[in-house]
Amino acid sequence: MKRILIAILILAAIAVIASLVQFDGDVKAVSPKLATTIGNSATWYGHPQLVASARDPEAIYVIAPEAPRENRFPAIRIDTTDGSQRNTIIALGPQSPYRPFLPAYVKAEVHGFRFDRPALHLLTFPDGKGPGVHHVDSATGRVEIVYDRNGAQRPLLTHTAFNSSSAAEMLSLVSADPSGRWIAALSRTSAGWTLYLFPA
Repeated sequence: MKRILIAILILAAIAVIASLVQFDGDVKAVSPKLATTIGNSATWYGHPQLVASARDPEAIYVIAPEAPRENRFPAIRIDTTDGSQRNTIIALGPQSPYRPFLPAYVKAEVHGFRFDRPALHLLTFPDGKGPGVHHVDSATGRVEIVYDRNGAQRPLLTHTAFNSSSAAEMLSLVSADPSGRWIAALSRTSAGWTLYLFPA
């Protein structure tokens, strides 16, 4: 009986450790047309927004996550032909020529294991109940973010993961140029945010 109890405690400890240990490898882009680290973005904690204008079709504007002055926002203009960057200020609003990027037709494919992992929490929001256990979409193996449109699929991003719940966040950082020319993906490293552009 004592051995069974010890075995149960060991299995419970392994389950708790497995629910806490996570690993996400570096994100790699698959044949992007352009890959550039956004200047001075290492201190940005919120993810930047992307906009484009028909008046400037060779550029994508990255809105810095900083406080605007009225409707004028600090931004970085990135040239889609050579990746050159310059700081600028743009006005956003109903009369603005700048349009936000749109959700892209992407999905996450896991080459490995994908399951609902039990995860411990001390509190839940907004009701404040806890502690307890909830389930998180978890992936172990190679995770690919795949562009899926009109039956044609192609991978955009890939990374190695262990017990990772980052697929939803990766999907949220992929968007489509409102003109239909580009698929854009953002990824964060210690050097800052990287913008990848793929032809749509």
